[in-house]
Amino acid sequence: MGAIKAGVSIVTFDEKENQDALDHALSSTQAKGLIISPSTQMEGDMTRKTFLENLMPELETSYFGDELNLSRYPHLKTIVQTEHQTLRGVNKYKDIAVYTSPSMSSRQIPENRSDVVTHIALKDSHQSAFSSSDMVNQANQLWDSHLS
Repeated sequence: MGAIKAGVSIVTFDEKENQDALDHALSSTQAKGLIISPSTQMEGDMTRKTFLENLMPELETSYFGDELNLSRYPHLKTIVQTEHQTLRGVNKYKDIAVYTSPSMSSRQIPENRSDVVTHIALKDSHQSAFSSSDMVNQANQLWDSHLS
């Protein structure tokens, strides 16, 4: 719900261990950001870092703070990793969080409109989109049926 309030749409996809699924998710949703755990082991000696290297060879010549310029994903502006190793062109999660009072920040939390798409789910080549009001309704149903 915090992501919704911040005006972020979340994209999930079923085949997280599949490079083609990552490519499809990034391409079809026009994602502007990616959060990834690079050392997560895939089949054989593949890791999610390997996925990035294969799909985004431009990262090899990038430095921390550089604006991303990826030919395959021109819309992708930020890649964030959740680990301590350093990857070229990728931000560490601990380095992007800024905590300050609203009076000292130029960032604004967008208005939460009920019709804004806040979640896109990809599974077996099918795509489903959910609006802010859809997510609130699902949360209310979950509360009423299981948690109240």
